[in-house]
Amino acid sequence: MEHRDQEGEEGDVILAAWCAIALGGLVQTTAGFGFALVSSPVVVAALGPTEAVRAVITLSSLISVLILARTWRHTRLRDALLLAVPAVVLAAPAAVLVHHMNTRLLTVAAGAVTVTGAALMARGNRRLPLRGPGGVCAVGLASALMNALGGLSGPAGAIYAANDEWPPEAIAPTLQVFGLILNAASLTTLGGPELDYRLATALPVGWLCGIWVARRLSASHLHRIVLAVAAAGGAAAMMRAAVG
Repeated sequence: MEHRDQEGEEGDVILAAWCAIALGGLVQTTAGFGFALVSSPVVVAALGPTEAVRAVITLSSLISVLILARTWRHTRLRDALLLAVPAVVLAAPAAVLVHHMNTRLLTVAAGAVTVTGAALMARGNRRLPLRGPGGVCAVGLASALMNALGGLSGPAGAIYAANDEWPPEAIAPTLQVFGLILNAASLTTLGGPELDYRLATALPVGWLCGIWVARRLSASHLHRIVLAVAAAGGAAAMMRAAVG
């Protein structure tokens, strides 16, 4: 009886993770990012912290490939590389910084900057000073730090996209290329991909639902959703720091 109860609890956790991954796929397909934000907490509960990090990065890469299968023609490749190169270059220094400084303080600071940036842009469509090499490096550093602190590299790139007024159809594919490059760098250091096929089946469901939702959004609605998900990522980072 106890063994059956344990199997039932495990099945419930896997089902919850499956639903979270489907929802994460929907959010990423719609906004261009947000998969890890939505799915990570539940995947950690299902697989444990060691396997979950690699699993989330692997699943995130797969949903990015699905998104690009439909939208790759709209990719702003130059912008994706401009963001990805400094983020990858700064990944190692960011990891050292995280190792030697108060992690909670850094997480709160990174989250607060993300929330503030999203809020400023949402209020009256304000522009942030993120243009030029300095702005690109700042976004790269923020992405590398957020990735090292909690696997949330997407919000900084999304804020850059909204601030630079990318066409709505270019946001998702360009952020996928950016994310794939960062994911490849992360998996190289973590020991390679980790795929649970029970959970992977949720990806096409979330992808198809995301396509349906995205087709019904105007450019202004998409802009607000991108900023809202970015703000949620920053808030999630601060909450993680608060609860330890």
